[in-house]
Amino acid sequence: MNYFSKKYSLTAFILIFVFSVSAEPKKSDSESVENKTKEDRKKKGSGFAKIGDDEIRFLRRLLELPPERLRMLRKTIERLENYSEEERKALKDKLAHFRSGSPKERDKKIEDLMRRHALLREHMGKLPPGERASRMKKFQSLNLTEKKRFLDDLRKSNEKRKNL
Repeated sequence: MNYFSKKYSLTAFILIFVFSVSAEPKKSDSESVENKTKEDRKKKGSGFAKIGDDEIRFLRRLLELPPERLRMLRKTIERLENYSEEERKALKDKLAHFRSGSPKERDKKIEDLMRRHALLREHMGKLPPGERASRMKKFQSLNLTEKKRFLDDLRKSNEKRKNL
């Protein structure tokens, strides 16, 4: 098992993977394409060959993933499809902030994400299987604000129990 999979969970991997592959081109890249002369385009081709490059690269990376990671990725995509426009914008803003941070800041954010994930896993692990499945389904249907509130409440109740 490699260093990445030891340090980060599947959720963090999926989050980073999805948004690193689907990153939007920088404005400077698109502006430079627009500013190319006809002669430059003739020298390097028409540019149409590049249309499917991102999709091919994405498919190649997907083919390298084990089936369990593909299942998690599918579930993540399905959840993203159900996001409202404001939830999508909020997530895009968070990801832009995440990507603009230093590697140290990103590591801290990933550690915080992993801590919340471990807290949720511990909480759900204490429940009987039937109740666990229904609660997890309910949790996944919450919007981002409700999820944050739930995790904050869970963290506070765990801190109270540890202090007793």
